[in-house]
Amino acid sequence: MAKTLAAMDAPAWRFEAQGAPYGYKDDLREQRYRWAWGRLHDLWHKHVRAEAYQAELDWYVSTIGKDPVIVPLPASERYRFHTTWTPA
Repeated sequence: MAKTLAAMDAPAWRFEAQGAPYGYKDDLREQRYRWAWGRLHDLWHKHVRAEAYQAELDWYVSTIGKDPVIVPLPASERYRFHTTWTPA
């Protein structure tokens, strides 16, 4: 239980690949981004924890060539189904 509570308190972010060209879809998939489809949005996204933040940001910028949209994820939002959240 303590491990679960500690994980809830740990910071996390959603990296959104808004406007990433179609040609990068395979790169994003290999980096474990997920495709969010639905009523509100169609984009690639990934949840990132603090220990992977800088490495993910460096990979994204070097691969895609621009900064991702980064949305802070509180524990209450972290695992919400993608059709219920709004992209930044």
